[in-house]
Parts: sequence; C-alpha cells; structure tokens
Amino acid sequence: MFSIRPGFTWKENYLLNAAALDRTAEAKAKLAAYETKAERLGADIGPNKPTVSMVRYLPGKIRLYAKASFIGTILEDAGLPRPKNQQIDELAAEVSPERIDEADADWIFTGVYGDAKATKKDTAQANPLWKNLKAVKAGQAKDVPDETWYLGLGVTAADSVLDDLRGYLVKK
Repeated sequence: MFSIRPGFTWKENYLLNAAALDRTAEAKAKLAAYETKAERLGADIGPNKPTVSMVRYLPGKIRLYAKASFIGTILEDAGLPRPKNQQIDELAAEVSPERIDEADADWIFTGVYGDAKATKKDTAQANPLWKNLKAVKAGQAKDVPDETWYLGLGVTAADSVLDDLRGYLVKK
C-alpha cells in the first residue's frame, strides 16, 4: 500500500504506513494531536492573521508553494491565509527572478533545495523587486529549514514547522 505522490497526501501516507506496521491507533492519536496544535496556533495568532508566502529556490527555478504541498496543508490547518497566486490546487507556481514580486505577503518563508549557489537565490534576493516586498521591508522574510518545511512528510516534521511558525507569528 503506497500512495501515488508525497506532499499534500502526507496524512494519508502516514496512516497507510502505520496500518502496515499495525500502529494505526498510535498514528491516529499523533495526527489528532497535530491537528489540535495547528488549530491552537491559528487561535493564538488571533483574528488578524498575516498572509504567508512560501518561496523555494531550486536549481533553475523559483517556486511559490501552493495548496497541494506539505507546507500548504500545514498552513491551511493553522488557518493562515495565502496570497491568491498560492491558493491553487497545485504543488507550486513557478516564477522567474523578474517576477519575484509575486511572492509578496506579510511573511515570506524561504527554503533552498540543494546547493544555494546553484539556485541563484542571492541573485533573486539582490533584485530591487525582492527588496521592495512588504515582508522584506518589515524584516519578515525568513529562511527556514528545507528539510522540514519542504521535504518533510510526517507528523514530526509538521510539528517542527508549527513550532517554527509559532516562534515567528505569535506575539509574545
């Protein structure tokens, strides 16, 4: 029993793997705890939730991660709004460095896949379009661990992302 693709199906995959190991009850409990944690984060952020943009630099492309991604499901579970161009039922929308302004949001979280030099992240972020983004100007564009935010596929990674989001978005 394997699913067709990882990412936004991570919860179903987690339960499939648990069933194969005869650990369904434990997996359901962990998923329920994750759901509660996500809802609590959303509640603690409050009614005026900031928009969150997910930018990932890969060799030869820049992606704005959308709803059909691991991180997309976590943001949705926490009730965090996304820019319109990321509210699509796709993994991501690709943009060029000349269109990096399409990443604009209250907060931008960036990941890098592989060698940062090969992704041309520095070039994209040296662009005046990047420097004029609302989140960048406000000091709210943050690099996040690619391993958990973009490559993560389970409850442990999802919990880690929620902890990171809490650190950034919940006023102390």
